[in-house]
Amino acid sequence: MKLGVALLLAPAGKIEVLAYGAGGKPARNLFVTATFEGEGESQRKSGFIENGGRTALEGLAPGPWRVNVRSVGELGPGGESPAIPDQVIDVAVGETTTATFTVP
Repeated sequence: MKLGVALLLAPAGKIEVLAYGAGGKPARNLFVTATFEGEGESQRKSGFIENGGRTALEGLAPGPWRVNVRSVGELGPGGESPAIPDQVIDVAVGETTTATFTVP
């Protein structure tokens, strides 16, 4: 039996996602997806904004991530979710980067 196992964790960063609706009020019921767009293995992280207008995606590899936010359960004209433009966020090791979205 081996004792004292050492784990090597890859350096990671974090994206804090903030979403606001009409009048600057925190948005809710949003699904958040971040997809790694840098070199190497494809990666994806997801989160959900229930109330309070925020969520955090942690354990992200450094580099560019495309962040997508979409409404859950609230459809606009034509039965589609309102369009919320994606953002590309650069993640740095050991740092928190903020992505702020306005929800129509």
